[in-house]
Amino acid sequence: AQRYVDARDMIDEQLDNFSITNTECYDEKDRPRVEREIAKWFGDGDRAEGIRKFDQYVKTDVRELIEDMVGKRKPFSAGIPWLYIFLSSAGAILVDIIMFATCYTQPTWQDRLYEIVAGASCILVGTPMVPVVFIWCASKRCRLGGKAPMILLAPIIFQIPQCLLIIGTLSADFTFAMLQFFCFTLPIGAVVFRD
Repeated sequence: AQRYVDARDMIDEQLDNFSITNTECYDEKDRPRVEREIAKWFGDGDRAEGIRKFDQYVKTDVRELIEDMVGKRKPFSAGIPWLYIFLSSAGAILVDIIMFATCYTQPTWQDRLYEIVAGASCILVGTPMVPVVFIWCASKRCRLGGKAPMILLAPIIFQIPQCLLIIGTLSADFTFAMLQFFCFTLPIGAVVFRD
């Protein structure tokens, strides 16, 4: 998680500060030709205009392409596409699916619905949130010790959203579980995983 966050920070910093005039060429003799081509493609032959437009292209269009591949950086997300989180949590999700497979064995319709909602809260929100919390913690710095204390605290910090979002951890009461799922778990999941 730490390496991923550091790599994302480095990519963001490089894109923010990008300028073709500051890039390194394998052979400096190639620079005039590269800049002429950029001037031709982006500035109708005007070197300064071409470089300005090319730099802007990298900072906007190339950034969008990168964000499409690896996800956007947002305050309440880890910057990982939800599909990747979902797939990385597939093992835990298979365990959650057992709840669906065995819900028919429950004696009442309320017990069956409770099992379905509990499984859905794990699959849709709880399980995929594990890597989000770990990477979010890895991106934060502590006053003492840098990033290391935060990544060590991640399992403890994860207990808060787990208790709030996964049905059955706070109460086994049917009415409470339904209110928790429809009024809290689903809306929070929709905000966190809206991309």
